[in-house]
Amino acid sequence: MAAHSTNINEATWVHDQTGKWPALTCFDFIDHTTPNSTWVQYDAPLNLGKEWWNNNGIVALMWHWRDPLDKDGEFYTSKTSFDVSKITNTSSQEYIEMLRDIDTVAQYLRDFRDANIPVIWRPLHEAAGGWFWWGAKGATSFKALWKLMFETFQSKGVSNLIWVWTSETGDEDWYPGDAYVDIVGRDVYNKTLASQSVEEFRKLSTTYSHKLITLSECGNVSKISLQWSASANWSWFMPWYDYSRTNKMDDPAFNETSHQFANIEWWKDALNTEAVLSRDEMTDLR
Repeated sequence: MAAHSTNINEATWVHDQTGKWPALTCFDFIDHTTPNSTWVQYDAPLNLGKEWWNNNGIVALMWHWRDPLDKDGEFYTSKTSFDVSKITNTSSQEYIEMLRDIDTVAQYLRDFRDANIPVIWRPLHEAAGGWFWWGAKGATSFKALWKLMFETFQSKGVSNLIWVWTSETGDEDWYPGDAYVDIVGRDVYNKTLASQSVEEFRKLSTTYSHKLITLSECGNVSKISLQWSASANWSWFMPWYDYSRTNKMDDPAFNETSHQFANIEWWKDALNTEAVLSRDEMTDLR
């Protein structure tokens, strides 16, 4: 996972410590609808994504979507009063601003399309948990928003996306539908036993047997080699970044091997697992 959208420090840290690049990196549109931001580099994801793709890497994008009515605001339910249920009222200010933000992000995604870069796209993640505003009003509002985004992107020619829906497991009512989802993901944290990852994988692979299953976010989980040998055969995995470790490459902390979510011992195990491809082992997909 990149640190927001402005660098690939986390992947560089992995490479410096292991000699291998992860095959996938993920950027976040967290501030790309924030008009008053003074630090975000709006072209950074595209430029970094081009370089990553040209080196045979896989590009993923997600969106911590700030309150559309307060574009400098928050995305956590506890810190915003934004009402996603207004998605059904096309004259409401909430609907108008949601659509405006979707239109904005569509342009960024078209830039990736124009560069012939396919994108693993994981929006509106962890909705059933309720801690983000897009999941705060239940499954019906969430699915309406997902479908609005999907159909708006299609109408604007954003044809380069592989759509990932993030399940909390046991949330089948939240599933947008086969026509709107390519991959089903699970975000897993602080489950250090391989058996716990296997349980998560089996639940999803049983319910969505016709879809690829991914460990779409993770932190402090068992080693990938142990998960894989126990039949948790994720299509890909993405540990979350450690801001204090990889914020600045000239900081002495950047040379340390510890990590909030996935230390270098964990990464060495992952990249030495036969089923895991590093970037240098990737087939040229261009």
